[in-house]
Amino acid sequence: MFTVTHLNSPGTDASSATYIDSNVDPRDHPFIVGATAKMNKSLRDVLKMAFMRQASSAEIQELESSWRQRANLKTFPQAVRDVLKQKRAPSHVLASFNRAVEVDPSIVNARRAAKAAGVGDLFFDWNLPRSREGYYRWGGCTDACVSRAISFSPVADLIWMETATPNLDQAAEFSKKVHAKCPNQMLSYNLSPSFNWDAAGMTDKDIQSFRADIGRLGFAWQFITLCGFHSNALKITEIARELSGPRAMLAYVQDIQRQERDKGVETLTHQKWSGTEISDFMLNTATGGAASTGATHGATEAQFGHSKL
Repeated sequence: MFTVTHLNSPGTDASSATYIDSNVDPRDHPFIVGATAKMNKSLRDVLKMAFMRQASSAEIQELESSWRQRANLKTFPQAVRDVLKQKRAPSHVLASFNRAVEVDPSIVNARRAAKAAGVGDLFFDWNLPRSREGYYRWGGCTDACVSRAISFSPVADLIWMETATPNLDQAAEFSKKVHAKCPNQMLSYNLSPSFNWDAAGMTDKDIQSFRADIGRLGFAWQFITLCGFHSNALKITEIARELSGPRAMLAYVQDIQRQERDKGVETLTHQKWSGTEISDFMLNTATGGAASTGATHGATEAQFGHSKL
């Protein structure tokens, strides 16, 4: 069985996710966001009170934004690193903390390592900023995806990380870090139509070479979700407008039917795609070739002739 592990778990795109439903897995702990400033009320309590008094959406949004700013939200490792930087701690202290968290990412061990680094009194509470539904805040980033990729690698043929934009540097970072631990892991990439490719800071040459560039990074399976949806919508829109214009029916014949014939597109004779040929075959098999109700007998498909496909 060919397995694809899609790292699109918490929230939206994995590299920019903002929620996770559980903190049960210690491997997720370094990426769960908490309050580093003591707050009188949790975010859930603040929002609950706002909803009870029927505050407007704009007011609720402002309350949440203000609360989050005052709570100074960070992941625990980042909060420790910021304190060590403020204290101008020696580089080996920071390196020792980072190694400890890498070996055992659980919050219990991270607090132990922070204490050893001289940051034992750091306030951190990941329950305070939880959403009204109970979701924890998630610091979606490339490293979070790398962590999950390495965890899933033993049971996945392909690892798929969703990105917010078509970003070659991010793809290279993800590939390098995953392959450092799992050198034979094949990767996957969604060349998504959700991206605004023209707003991604790439030239036409960059866009043209993007598939080859990430292919060299180990992204072995590349695809475009909803490519058919967009191409169908485009062509239908064009034909609908043309049918009421000067070319009228000639637009369909020139732009679709003749193009299908010239390029050997199988849907030129579309009846067979509905299963009629299979039904005829089954009827003829059952009747020893004596069926008189063949679905394709005399059908319009015969107008094309197989030699012209």
